[in-house]
Amino acid sequence: NLGLLTINALAASDLVLIPVQTEVFAGLGVPLLLETIAKIRRRSNPALEIFGILPTMYSARLTQDQASLKEIQAHYDGKTRVLPPVPRATLFAQASGAGRPAIEADPGAAAVRAYAELAEELAACLTATANTGTAAHVA
Repeated sequence: NLGLLTINALAASDLVLIPVQTEVFAGLGVPLLLETIAKIRRRSNPALEIFGILPTMYSARLTQDQASLKEIQAHYDGKTRVLPPVPRATLFAQASGAGRPAIEADPGAAAVRAYAELAEELAACLTATANTGTAAHVA
């Protein structure tokens, strides 16, 4: 959704992470989001950077997911970083239904590990930014 709330969040942020499901039509909005980010950089927030594109809900067994991931990687290679995909997992829905965080429900699950690694990488990026004396706000 590129509504006013998203626009304001991007205008106030320094870093943006773009999640994209590895499904047929999921990536169609990414070019519009990238155009919006470019406009925000020109008009109000030149410091806004893209942390990367995060393929989500990926199943290596599904040929459509494989094709979508390859398309995302091919299309954005050299333009922005494409992060490792987060595996599809029913764990998130189950944990949500139980009112528990997924990491508490199954800390060893592949999808939980993928998000934990992403969090560590984001934290390192934010720490590096903080050490340069600038604050970072993530959209």
